[in-house]
Amino acid sequence: VLELPHPDFSFINTVTLFIFRILLPMMSYLTFICLTFVLFASSTNGVRRHLSKRQTANSYAVRGRVVFAGGYTQIPPGARLNVELQDTSLQDAPAITISRSQLTARQFPINFELPYSTNQIQAYRTYSISARIVGTNDQLLYINDQNIRISFNSNNQRPIIDVPVIQVSQSSDNNQIEFEGKQWPELVGRNGEEAVRIIKQQSGQPITMDYRLDRVRVFVDDRGIVTSVPRTG
Repeated sequence: VLELPHPDFSFINTVTLFIFRILLPMMSYLTFICLTFVLFASSTNGVRRHLSKRQTANSYAVRGRVVFAGGYTQIPPGARLNVELQDTSLQDAPAITISRSQLTARQFPINFELPYSTNQIQAYRTYSISARIVGTNDQLLYINDQNIRISFNSNNQRPIIDVPVIQVSQSSDNNQIEFEGKQWPELVGRNGEEAVRIIKQQSGQPITMDYRLDRVRVFVDDRGIVTSVPRTG
């Protein structure tokens, strides 16, 4: 009679124990880790999408063009346009910059965009646009000579804003700014009393609010903010 070998049940028992006591718990643990990772990734993406939507909903931009009102002019190569959205509410303090943009200035008009968020804007404050174009040596070439006020309504919609600038000629002798007469374009948007004090310190000339040619003319709005370039001549 041919006797078949008895099966090795000890080996089978060992394999069975390994599967149920070690392998299956490990697989359950790995499955738990994978599920946790998937849920975490999904929740993170959801939060990111939510924050992105909130950021988009609260983000706006002031858009406009810097224009030259004196006809055609050629901007020197390498010039840069600096545009700022400023809070000019405080009369006895410098303007607070809300947003700024620096662009290459090639030819007029120059389009610009100043991003801002709604939490930077308060209804009772005053905001203005400041624009200047400087050359390669940071010499002032063009500047806005009017106070460009910005109004923010409830839906934050506004048309494209034109910001006119005037040309500042440069002296070939000492590279100092020269005007027809004398001008202080950097004082536009500043407090009128502060502008008067600066002009007196620099020139010693008397100040006027009319068009007398022998005095420095300073025009301010009802809040005392300089609205146009102080000048003589």
